[in-house]
Amino acid sequence: SLRLIFATTCGKADQAQELVDSNGILDVAFAGLEQSERDRALQQVFRDAYLRGIKQTNGFETLSKLVQNGASVKFLNTRREKNDIVIILRVLIEPNGFDYHQFTLARRPEGVRVVDGFIMRQGEPTSAHIRRIFLQGLAADNQRIAENLEPDKSPSLQTIQQIKLMSGDMAAGRHQEYLNKYDKLPEEFKSDMSLLAMRVDSAKRINNDLFLQVVSDVRRRKPDNPAIDIMCLDAFVVENDFDAAHACLDRIDRSIGSDPFLL
Repeated sequence: SLRLIFATTCGKADQAQELVDSNGILDVAFAGLEQSERDRALQQVFRDAYLRGIKQTNGFETLSKLVQNGASVKFLNTRREKNDIVIILRVLIEPNGFDYHQFTLARRPEGVRVVDGFIMRQGEPTSAHIRRIFLQGLAADNQRIAENLEPDKSPSLQTIQQIKLMSGDMAAGRHQEYLNKYDKLPEEFKSDMSLLAMRVDSAKRINNDLFLQVVSDVRRRKPDNPAIDIMCLDAFVVENDFDAAHACLDRIDRSIGSDPFLL
């Protein structure tokens, strides 16, 4: 755990990535799924593709760039979850942004390794994100087969392709385009935490009125998620609702086990 804390606080992305058990994360993601033989075969295809992709990317690169650009990362505390340890880091981003990164650690023959992660602003653990993406793709493929559709004619697969385009819009700074595509998504996709996080960020970059409107809808969709508190904090400041802002900070503080920075 000390090696991970050093690597993340110093912005050493390659060193941090070496401490990740990618197969372990996938094991957590797929735990408890009841599947047919065909589903298990597709899961193995998904697993192989994920492991190939992870060799070409680094999940700590964004955090490393933040540190290189002046952000500070501080170790806060740990907690035990069953047989694993969770370490909690606070990320301060100038001038007034902050976030929390949590990493679940488990002992492996080669040493302590990361088997899950959670970035508060993203609202869901890495394993949950992987599980959701797999199940969405599986449901889309099952629908295509049941309805005897070509891949490009399946509504679910078309939605997944649309979400990929939205990620491209966000990366390119096309915030209005992202919001336009979000509005056209089927309702069952609109409460996806990663999409909501990017929706809030896009609206914030356009104007305050739109930001407040989006925050109101996001809070309706996810009223008890701590990620919503950290996303929506600025909205309460814009509205001069400081009591609500303090209540947000209190909930965030309880969710991460206390941080003096929030006092």
